[in-house]
Amino acid sequence: METERIHVEVAAHTTYLNQDRTLWILDRDPDEKQEIVTPAVHLSEFVNLLSEKMQDFRAQVGPWIWPLHDSDVASAIVLSEVTDNHAAMWRKILWGLRLIPPPTGGVVERCIMEHYGREVGYVFNWANLFTRALWVLAVPMLIFGILGVGPGDQSSESIPWYCMQVMTLAWGLAVVAFSSSRQAVLRSGTGLRRHMK
Repeated sequence: METERIHVEVAAHTTYLNQDRTLWILDRDPDEKQEIVTPAVHLSEFVNLLSEKMQDFRAQVGPWIWPLHDSDVASAIVLSEVTDNHAAMWRKILWGLRLIPPPTGGVVERCIMEHYGREVGYVFNWANLFTRALWVLAVPMLIFGILGVGPGDQSSESIPWYCMQVMTLAWGLAVVAFSSSRQAVLRSGTGLRRHMK
C-alpha cells in the first residue's frame, strides 16, 4: 500500500474474542493533485481505499476500521463544557441550550476545529450561530402562536399576521448579514476574538 501513500505508524498484535488480530494505526499522505482537500474528504477517500485494499484480509467478525476517537471521548468533551466548577448553574443551562456561548468559546467547537481542521470547524460554528438565531425567532413566534395569529381577510385583524411575516423576513436578513462575517461565525462557536491564521 506504499504506492497509495499509506504508512503504517504503529502495529500491535492482540486478540479479539479469542482470535488473533493485528492492530494497525495508519496514516495517509494527502493527494497533491487535488487543490482543496478537506479533512472530511481526506478521511472519506482513506476509508474507501482501505475498504477496497483490505477486502480479502479483514476479519469477518468484529470491527475492522474506526477513527482513533470514540464515543466516550466525544461524550467527555461535550460534558466538559457544562461541568465548569466556576460557573453558575443557570449559565451552564444557557450554554447547554446554545442560548449563549461560554466566555472562552465552546470546548466542542474548539476540539472539532483542532482535530478536523478549520473548514469542518467553520461548519459547526455556523450551525451554532444558526441555532442561537433560531432561539431569537422562537420567542416572538411562541407569542404569536399563543395569540392564535393566522392569515385573515383584508381587515385590521390580519395586521399581526403581516407583522409576523415582516419579523421573520427581518430575522432572515439579520442572520444572513451576521453569518456572512467569518469572524462572527467563528466567535459564535469557538470564542475567538480575533482572525484565525
